[in-house]
Amino acid sequence: MPTATIDIDRVRAEFPALKVRVRGDRPLVYLDNAASTQKPQCVIDTVTRFYTERYSNVHRGVHQLSELATADFEGMKHFYKDFTSPPAGAVTTHNSTWTHWNGWEGVVAE
Repeated sequence: MPTATIDIDRVRAEFPALKVRVRGDRPLVYLDNAASTQKPQCVIDTVTRFYTERYSNVHRGVHQLSELATADFEGMKHFYKDFTSPPAGAVTTHNSTWTHWNGWEGVVAE
């Protein structure tokens, strides 16, 4: 089975925080954790665009900003589905806590 190679320098270049030099000019190494994670520049740009140009209620307004926010939200759901290719019948939930209290308990009760 062929193995994929990862261009570490290219990946690091996508994360602005990893350009920070620490402890005697060493490159920052940051491992993900449950509380936070570093973001690539494309995520920072998208979030900034949302807050500066589209911030509004999703599915709750009839004005242009709400329609744009809703379109972005719905588009992301489709992108995520296509990107992850979940099996038929898979359900996407808010987060693991919501799933535990609202989804999993229903499955166990059945």
